[in-house]
Amino acid sequence: PQIIWDQSTRRFYYVADDVYSAIDNRLAFGFSKTASPSSAADFCKYVIKFGPRFPDYPKLGDTKDLLLIGANTFLTSRLGHFLGSDLVSITKPSAGSGCPRRSELTVDIERKLREAAGGRAFTPVPANQIDPAKGDYIVAASPDAFQGGFARSLSVYEARSGADGSLKLGGPKRLKVPFYSIPATAPQPRSNYRIDTLDARMTQAILAKDPSRGGKVALWTQHTVLGGSGAEVRWYEIDPTTKPSLFQKGTISGPNGLYAFNGAISPDRQVNGGTSRFGANMVVGFNTSSTEQRPDIRMVSKQGSAPVSDHVLIKSSPAVLEDFACVENRVCRWGDYSAATPDPNVPAGATTGRVWLTNQWVKEPGSLKPRVSGWSTWNWAVRP
Repeated sequence: PQIIWDQSTRRFYYVADDVYSAIDNRLAFGFSKTASPSSAADFCKYVIKFGPRFPDYPKLGDTKDLLLIGANTFLTSRLGHFLGSDLVSITKPSAGSGCPRRSELTVDIERKLREAAGGRAFTPVPANQIDPAKGDYIVAASPDAFQGGFARSLSVYEARSGADGSLKLGGPKRLKVPFYSIPATAPQPRSNYRIDTLDARMTQAILAKDPSRGGKVALWTQHTVLGGSGAEVRWYEIDPTTKPSLFQKGTISGPNGLYAFNGAISPDRQVNGGTSRFGANMVVGFNTSSTEQRPDIRMVSKQGSAPVSDHVLIKSSPAVLEDFACVENRVCRWGDYSAATPDPNVPAGATTGRVWLTNQWVKEPGSLKPRVSGWSTWNWAVRP
């Protein structure tokens, strides 16, 4: 599942895959009836049917008027057959604590997105919009990286709502970035199993005003790429308007054979009612692992134009990962759903904003299966 808080409607929104059968795949989505839900009954729930198309890896973002969901679609009858990437838009509900009928929500789908060079887009990630505005931006990595080669650009799209609630999607615009390619899998100490560091796709994005850029809106995003000891996190602050360009960029890697991967980035922008402040600082949460160190969770932060901080350890793992997902090819599935988002509730006298982050670590092996270790989720908040 993905879940976001929306300042403009004062609700939480969610999306998740909902699989009924090989020919009945759905996206489940919904929203809280109020700003303070406390149970499942406090949410309105809906589905979008995709039939035999499986909408994998749904990513949730928004504009002032629309929910935006990017997904990679596959044909379930032909395992692994990629059909293309879709962008789904859903009109946000009007005020009130009731649940509107599904027919009252306008749903629009742009299928088989193309990237700026004309190839098929892969993993379009709509930004989580912090300062409410009519338009939002979507970012996607180049398919050249997923085909075993090198890429040197990202594609940026602008999306907004039409007068009838339909999706108005601008064409992809090319953003030149340093070369990148698929990272190496990360080793674990005294283990034959390695960790999947993903395939250079973007995994999340935040859109917020940056006061150090004259109040311009900035698109913050990251991905794991080949570099450092084998995998490093590359992050960007992007000016997405007109002709996309970079405000700044950086990499997070580790010394002495340490692999860095599964990152999530957010500025510290606070927007809450009439309060709008901060946004020039950022935090990145990520994992590291090596032949000498078990997987752990770390973070770095950056204030304004100052250098990025040293690594800060957040959570150590007491074991390496060896579970059911590692058996077939000796590469363990890991992460790809790390998250970071600014906190709307920051004390009045604070000198920076606050960011909430989510990442994954490895628990102690279980008592029923003593040689099997599983993963768990860790949430934390930090001021840059």
